Formats: sequence, structure tokens, C-alpha cells
Amino acid sequence: MITIGTITIGDNLRSIRRQKGITQEQLAELSGISLNFVSKIERKQKQNISIKTLMALASSLNVEPLDLLKGSKGPAGHRRQHVDLLSRQLYKLPEDEAERLSIAFLQVVKATRNNEDE
Repeated sequence: MITIGTITIGDNLRSIRRQKGITQEQLAELSGISLNFVSKIERKQKQNISIKTLMALASSLNVEPLDLLKGSKGPAGHRRQHVDLLSRQLYKLPEDEAERLSIAFLQVVKATRNNEDE
């Protein structure tokens, strides 16, 4: 299950997709991700999701990647595990793509921090 705390990415994905009136089939086509994979994420049967996949889904839904993670407040002990997971995913990518995704992720974090200060 793709879970961070008590909210899953699948829960957020399904909710946002439905709010936008997009079917799983349409999301699969827009994101370039298989219908089977989208369905498994939403049904919490897919355990590993890459940053690249997260970015593709968010882009297809016209939301920030963070929107798929919102409400996911896990215990502090999970933080290190999530950092390690992000690092492993980035190291699997070609250097230029890892750099682009790292910058995008840092911009999301910065924007989130700025919004909290308002």
C-alpha cells in the first residue's frame, strides 16, 4: 500500500481525478501510465511509485505533486524512510532528469513553506 501516515496517495489520486471529472482510462492516456497501474495505485495494491510517476500523474491532473501527498502526515520516524526512498528513486534516473526532478521537488517544498507562512 502506498501510505504515508493514514492517507494514501491512491486516496488523493482518486479524489482529485473524480473532482476533475476524469476517468481512470483518461488519466492513464494523459499520463502515459497504464490503466492497470493507475487502478492499482487507487486500490492501494501498488506499493512502489517513482517520483517520475508521481510527477506524470500530477501534471496530467494539472496539480502539484504535493497535492497527491497532502494530508499524509506520518509519524516522525517515517521521515528518514521517505528521504531514503526519494534518494533511491533519484539515483535510478539519468543525471539530467534527476536534477530536473530534484529542482522541481525543492520548488514544491519551498512553495509549501511559503504558503504556511501566509
